[in-house]
Amino acid sequence: MNSTLYKYRGNSEFTDKIFLEQNIWLSNAEGLNDPFECSIQEIAKEYIEKQVKEMKEAHIMGFVHSSKMSPDPSKSAVLKKIRKATTLTQKHRIVRDAYLKHAGTRITNPIDTFKNFDKQLQKAGIFSLTENPLNELMWAHYGENSKGIAIGFSVTKNSLLAHKDKCLKVEYSDELPKFESNGFIIETSMYANGANKQKIAFHDSTFKKAISTKSKSWTHEKEWRYVESDSGAYPLPSQITEIIFGLRTDEKIQSKYFSLVRNLPNFKKIKFYKVQKISNSNKLERIEIKGSC
Repeated sequence: MNSTLYKYRGNSEFTDKIFLEQNIWLSNAEGLNDPFECSIQEIAKEYIEKQVKEMKEAHIMGFVHSSKMSPDPSKSAVLKKIRKATTLTQKHRIVRDAYLKHAGTRITNPIDTFKNFDKQLQKAGIFSLTENPLNELMWAHYGENSKGIAIGFSVTKNSLLAHKDKCLKVEYSDELPKFESNGFIIETSMYANGANKQKIAFHDSTFKKAISTKSKSWTHEKEWRYVESDSGAYPLPSQITEIIFGLRTDEKIQSKYFSLVRNLPNFKKIKFYKVQKISNSNKLERIEIKGSC
């Protein structure tokens, strides 16, 4: 990983808040310019189908076994319904209804568990960063047509940007990520009414692949993603150590950010740069400039 990752920003009140409030906003999938190419259910289709079948069969067998251990008329009636049902889904629905009616327990429908994984994927918070602060296309798209700034976040040992489960390098592929055949890492929450909710662990390898894979058309972005389980405002994931002004960022805007960085505890150590074109070339370079800190 690079020692610094960059966030292109236009000049706006939202950019100003990064310095004033020392927070950043993590968008969910709908807020990204490239909604996820895949879903958990697509990646692990065969595995999920097998797991759903086995989970339904286990629920049914559990009910049958308990009925034999402590028989009563109500359970016998349910067993007759199960024998008459022609599909596994019908049998499982009968068992779920019986548990709820007679024991007050709501058994999770296995397919809902895996559907929830995709909902979990869609609600995750993402803050996109890049290795490259001198990409002309990214300055145009994300840096207000080179009139904005690029903020450099230092990747230090104990920062969130150095955490292998919090900062993910984006892989570029036109194929679905490969599913780890040993299954998902699952976390279960129990509730007072007897219900339970399962979710895929945030550090699960398949979840991480789904959240950090994009098509090859985005390769030029050299993206990294700082991720959290939910979208919203979060504290800075690491110290800001660089501010880069775009090719067309005027002096008034530069002065504003020279002033705003003074809100940061390490403002005296922040370096400022200005983008310029390399002579006789269309390529960009940056030169260090002195701020008023």
